[in-house]
Amino acid sequence: MSNYHLLTDVLYHQDGVVARKKNPVFPLVVVAAGIGLSIWSLNAPALEDSKNLSASLMLVGGVVALLGLIRLVMAFTGKKPVYGPTGETLTRKELFFEAQDRQALLAAFQAGDMEKIERIPHGHSSNVLLMIYTTPSGSCTLAQVQEYVPHEFVAVTDVARFSQAAVKEPQTAAKNVAVSA
Repeated sequence: MSNYHLLTDVLYHQDGVVARKKNPVFPLVVVAAGIGLSIWSLNAPALEDSKNLSASLMLVGGVVALLGLIRLVMAFTGKKPVYGPTGETLTRKELFFEAQDRQALLAAFQAGDMEKIERIPHGHSSNVLLMIYTTPSGSCTLAQVQEYVPHEFVAVTDVARFSQAAVKEPQTAAKNVAVSA
């Protein structure tokens, strides 16, 4: 068992990271467009001769409205991580590494060398994972090394915050990085 919490569990407890509700405007527009298409397809004079086209457009409108409703529910119940000082949304990135590269990854992570981490070969799935949440500008980058033990990933390191300089300059070390071997 690990002494560290997973990044996804403590993301909103990091300095500057806040939870914001998703914007419901786009899903509302999609619902309205779907309903509008369904109603129009039933009452359009141009479609009176083509019942198949009318029924098809009504079906498409219903599907669009249903997708909009699903997105609307997600907008009201979901939240997204935002870096408060800049207002940028944090996006999640996962890098998988082979087991034989674990020590090199941990050494580069502990040194705060993001360039060296990116040079280590990585694939689409393996048992060593580097979980990264970052802003588009790089003003906030949170990362954690995790390892797969049967049925779940466990944290191998504590959450580290890489500054914009640390992401661009390999000599700058990450703050508060602890590694368990």
